[in-house]
Amino acid sequence: VLPMSLQYLLSKETVQSVHLSSLEAYGVTSTKIGFYDLVQQYCECVLDGMDDAKQQTAAASFDPFAAKSNKKVTAETAQQVAITADNCLSIITQLQNVSHMAPTLKNPNSSRGHTVYFIRVKLKGLEDVYFICCDLAGSEGQTALGTKDEFVEGLELAMRKGKLTLGASQKHSIEQMYKLRSLEAGCINNGLTQVQSMFGELIKKKLSKARGLGLRKVLSSFITLKSA
Repeated sequence: VLPMSLQYLLSKETVQSVHLSSLEAYGVTSTKIGFYDLVQQYCECVLDGMDDAKQQTAAASFDPFAAKSNKKVTAETAQQVAITADNCLSIITQLQNVSHMAPTLKNPNSSRGHTVYFIRVKLKGLEDVYFICCDLAGSEGQTALGTKDEFVEGLELAMRKGKLTLGASQKHSIEQMYKLRSLEAGCINNGLTQVQSMFGELIKKKLSKARGLGLRKVLSSFITLKSA
């Protein structure tokens, strides 16, 4: 949907240029959510001159779980990338590749953090406008993980059937992965609650001035009673 929306914007004569930045809110403790500049991470692993296939391979080999978060990064300071009709699909795909994704019993490529895409649209003769798209990780109950034994058996079965590929270090730590996925799920649900609260405040026209943590902090500079 997002690549198609970008192509639609670029097809308009009034649109001069489109630039995109992207922040991911990820954590395993609800009070210590990390922020990750996905465009910066993408640019760190993709070199100039690479074709699309090599870019995708490079992005897919990036380990977001080894990346350091940046508590100071904001939508205003995040690195931007110019979007064209030719690169919009590959850019979004590669940004997903450098975000936190991991297997669960329900999804071999489950998003483990909430990602927000900020699209700055420069218009001819007018002020810049922003189009914001949120890629929210799904609400997860214990059924997405099962018991520890079910989780381990499920991932091992998926590997035997060729439906899941894990690195050597991951294969030796599936039980540890279960604990990590459980902690992530709590933070995912907490982020969804924050969004629900923001919409509730907007409906009542009493938006809290608190920037909050995690996803709310990422969105706070753009969501106001005037902009909603």
